Amino acid sequence: MSIKENLQKDLKQAILDKNNVKKNAIRYLLAEIKNREIDNQKPLDDDQISQLIVRQLKQRKESISMFEKGGRTDLVEKETQEIAVIQNYQPAQLSNEKITEIITETIKNLDTSDTLSIGIVMKSCMPLLKGKADGQLVKTIATELLESHQKK
Repeated sequence: MSIKENLQKDLKQAILDKNNVKKNAIRYLLAEIKNREIDNQKPLDDDQISQLIVRQLKQRKESISMFEKGGRTDLVEKETQEIAVIQNYQPAQLSNEKITEIITETIKNLDTSDTLSIGIVMKSCMPLLKGKADGQLVKTIATELLESHQKK
């Protein structure tokens, strides 16, 4: 079953259960998928939908930080609940150990060890990690690894 079909099935169930938080979060995701399909003039595959879900999670986390700065605890709570729903459809994320392993291998293959080459390392390893790991986390781990290699 594709992610889109799964979302549609879960939307029906959320409506029957009168679960407004889940219903609204799924409707928003389906609307985003539909908009992207209209823009591309073709249906999205599961990989593209996964990327869209990751983007939505990132946007909502940014919204939470803005709402917290504005003192809007009601909206923070709403966004947090919707993030919990959306995360169920997020592709499985790699562990920090696996990310570190991939970045270490990339650094070794590129034969680089200075922190100035972070861009080169990121450019090489992000295609392998796209959708499977947060870019900010990858950058942090890559920087730490390059700094530790530089000290040796």
